[in-house]
Amino acid sequence: MLGSSETAFNLMWARTIALGESCAQGGGDGDIVRYVNTAQVVRDVVEIIERHGEWREIAAKKIIGQAGLPGDETHKAGVMPVSGKDPMEKARWKKNQEILQYWGFSYGSILGSTFAAMYPERVGRMIIDGIVDPDDYYSADWLKNLQDTDNVIKQFCQYCNTAGPEKCPIYTGAGTSYVDVEAGLNQILGNVKLNPIPVPASSTRGPEVITYTDVKLMIINAINRPYREVGPVFDILSLLVNRNGSQLADLKQQSLSPVCPNGQCQVDGPYSDSCWSFNTWVSGMAIFSTDGKDIRGTTKENYRTYVKQLERQSRWMGGIWAEIRMHSVNWPIRPEWSFEGNVSPLFFARRLC
Repeated sequence: MLGSSETAFNLMWARTIALGESCAQGGGDGDIVRYVNTAQVVRDVVEIIERHGEWREIAAKKIIGQAGLPGDETHKAGVMPVSGKDPMEKARWKKNQEILQYWGFSYGSILGSTFAAMYPERVGRMIIDGIVDPDDYYSADWLKNLQDTDNVIKQFCQYCNTAGPEKCPIYTGAGTSYVDVEAGLNQILGNVKLNPIPVPASSTRGPEVITYTDVKLMIINAINRPYREVGPVFDILSLLVNRNGSQLADLKQQSLSPVCPNGQCQVDGPYSDSCWSFNTWVSGMAIFSTDGKDIRGTTKENYRTYVKQLERQSRWMGGIWAEIRMHSVNWPIRPEWSFEGNVSPLFFARRLC
């Protein structure tokens, strides 16, 4: 993870170059990388709702025919159902006028905002949740995402301090504030950073070494998914205090790095369910890198300054968040075409109103 050492920075830099150049090799399906940016996906969404409208009309006519109700042809002849309403009124395909009903989260807020900016007349009802700042996103800065991240950790620690030793495994009892619990977290990380924890093999996995990055990633996952991750994380942290890394070693080998597909993925093939996490990680980098402005040519020295800027925003997540932009710096592929208009939610909200 960036921030763990200078060696890690240089290694990550080289890895992002290797991945980008691999995806740029082209040939066959490799050329699809020029077409995965959001603006082109928006155009796909337009096609999807058009095809849905076409299918809706065909399906409705079939249902009406099976029910013995007058459809389009009998309506033209002047025959109407008893209700006086044309049963095809809402089902008929409105060619080139179909509208989108949309609910998008996180990156989905970017997709929804971009759709509304490109096709405001095609928006029916739209909810965008967990909103990404579109100006920050399309500028490839990634500077508007971590403002409150460390507050989540503070709240975890406050809950732990309030719960006490019976319910919180890393409760310190040293004081009355979350600060004491957070200090305990920092001590665990510092110890693992200086002295990674060796874990002997078990009956279900090989030998492992628990590193600073392993522990940091586990905590970051808890920030992202607190509803299911927090309890196990605090249990594992209590084991790490005594340098017992067996439980984290089990988790580590169950979810290998995205650049290292698991054995079942290699057997089933690159587009199988067993390769899901691998494929989504790589496709995410392709989308973000071709959506954002061209920042190729950024030097390693300038990038170190950027990493420090994110670490000042969030000491817990700044390092891993900086990896996103590093992929864009070393991504050699540019999209076939992009949308150059204003994607601000306030801008399209005014247009829609």
